[in-house]
Amino acid sequence: MKQEMVDALRRVFQESKFRKEEHLDHVEMEEFFYNICHDSKFLETRLEDVVRETTDLDRETLDGLLLRVSKEHKEVRISWDTFMVHFTRRGKLRPGEKIVFSGFAVADIDTARAETARFEDEDPEEVKWRLQRHLKEQLVYKQNMVPKGGKGKYNITVPEPFSMCRRSRSLKKTIRQEWLEEEARQKKAEEDMYRAMNFKASDIPKTTTQPLYNKILKQEEERRLKNKEACLAKTKAIEKPFSFYERDKQRERDAVNLVNDLDEAALAQFRARIVPYKILIPRYKMMVEKEEHDREQRIRQGAEKSLHMAKLPPRMQQHEDERRRRIEEDLESTKRTESPTLQFSFAPARARSVPNFRKLQKDFVTKMEALKKSKAPTIPKPFNFHAPKPAAHLREYMDQANQDIKPTLKQKKRPLSMKPMNRDINEEQPATTKKHEAYVAMRRTQMEEKKLTQENKF
Repeated sequence: MKQEMVDALRRVFQESKFRKEEHLDHVEMEEFFYNICHDSKFLETRLEDVVRETTDLDRETLDGLLLRVSKEHKEVRISWDTFMVHFTRRGKLRPGEKIVFSGFAVADIDTARAETARFEDEDPEEVKWRLQRHLKEQLVYKQNMVPKGGKGKYNITVPEPFSMCRRSRSLKKTIRQEWLEEEARQKKAEEDMYRAMNFKASDIPKTTTQPLYNKILKQEEERRLKNKEACLAKTKAIEKPFSFYERDKQRERDAVNLVNDLDEAALAQFRARIVPYKILIPRYKMMVEKEEHDREQRIRQGAEKSLHMAKLPPRMQQHEDERRRRIEEDLESTKRTESPTLQFSFAPARARSVPNFRKLQKDFVTKMEALKKSKAPTIPKPFNFHAPKPAAHLREYMDQANQDIKPTLKQKKRPLSMKPMNRDINEEQPATTKKHEAYVAMRRTQMEEKKLTQENKF
């Protein structure tokens, strides 16, 4: 079997895998055989080609091999290695054997056998001479296929220098080259001159050691003071104050003189006034205490009013009224005398205390929060949308519907491999489950009820 036939079968095998089955090495056998029979690229026109030759030289076509595999293979799925074993001569492998493809079709094998039969009676010397001549012809043919243009038997490429490299070295220098050489010569002469020169540093000038900056600052300060005095004198000369200006100045001078003339004894006669009583009273503290007292009074009056307006439930109110009536009539002290011979069998259970619902609710919430934290939260993932891939039976239905509308294809002859499989009719089938039987019974009941309903309508 040729390699192109093996490659085509492998391609159809991979295409027969359903979604999420790409990693498996087995497919459904019926789907695989259907795709082989309808492969328009290669296999559809080669169903009648011979693909196998047995040890008894019996030949088998691809269509017949598919029919034989459908009869012998009892499982629903088939792997690639199991399918390729049917192409061997014996149809199965012995322990330790592997499949090796020859890469030749049966027709090529027939041609090789005919050539071998033609040279069976040839002399060994002639066979040797013929093979040597064939080898020599092959070598000459390969040598002739090499393009000539190089050197030697193997057409070696000989490198040649560029035309610019073959120029004469004795050509006259260009103006640019001469100018560059002259510039380099001048720079080298200048560098040599500077190298030969003996450097001697000059003495430090006296101005560098003198504090000239401080001297400049002092001169600037003196000039500023002189300018300020001159401006004040000029302003004094041209100013003309109002009449009351001198009067106010004189009043200030008289006040200062009066203070200076006072004796210390006069100053000691000063006596402060008594502090007002309003300042000594803790007014703020009294206000706070009064507000707090008023607030407590309001709260107490509100509680008394609420207690006065509050009412008990009807049964509890009735019991309270009865208790008060007994107290008023002095009946509370009278108790029933129990007879030692009279005993009651019924003893009601004592009422339990009212539970603390707030604490119970808080414990419940704490427990639920802890339980929620112990569980891993759900992490949303994006949807994995894909293009629709109709099944094989849907594709066949759509193709048939299109052909009914607009026939473009010829009627195909149904191959032998598509005939019903002659499987064992008496093969034991698996038993149905209880769930399936219950579902069938439910559907049967629904269908009967629907049928009765339709009949009752008419």
